Amino acid sequence: MRRTTCTAALACLALAAASPAHAATKVRHYSPWDSDGNPVLKKYSHGSAECGSASRYTPRADAWRCVSGTLTLDPCFASPTDDEVFCVVSPFARSGYLLGAVLEQSDHGKSSAGSPWALQVGKRRCTYLLPRKRKRAPTYRCGKSRKGPFLFGRPNTKRKTWTIRRAGNAKGRRLKRVKIRTAWQ
Repeated sequence: MRRTTCTAALACLALAAASPAHAATKVRHYSPWDSDGNPVLKKYSHGSAECGSASRYTPRADAWRCVSGTLTLDPCFASPTDDEVFCVVSPFARSGYLLGAVLEQSDHGKSSAGSPWALQVGKRRCTYLLPRKRKRAPTYRCGKSRKGPFLFGRPNTKRKTWTIRRAGNAKGRRLKRVKIRTAWQ
């Protein structure tokens, strides 16, 4: 009898240790530059840009909103060594734009962004959407498809593991609270 109790207790301990506890949300600082000031991504287009205001996607001081010809790029990150910026669509991008730019810190201003630039919810990667005037508009789009799923509101950061509301469509029907694995700033 004592042997079966001990065996059952050991089995319970093994199951408890094997079940994954959800880890705290990781907050990552994205940088397109290596330690020498060169772009981390090896696939990029060259050009020049005018960068006159703060990024709308991230509140970082080194993030800019730039215009190159007829193309508006945001965010663009200032080089730590040269007069250039590197612009990417998301921290998951495999290519970007390396643009020569003179950055006037007095023109930078303050960013209106208040949420992380990108999130990972489960296996889905989600990028920030600019605010819309609609009452219930999504704040993040997940995946490569314009059909979603979508995240609504700002992340709840009161606990170690952040959460946010998710819906399968842009209208926000059947919202469900989900855990955020990683947040990029």
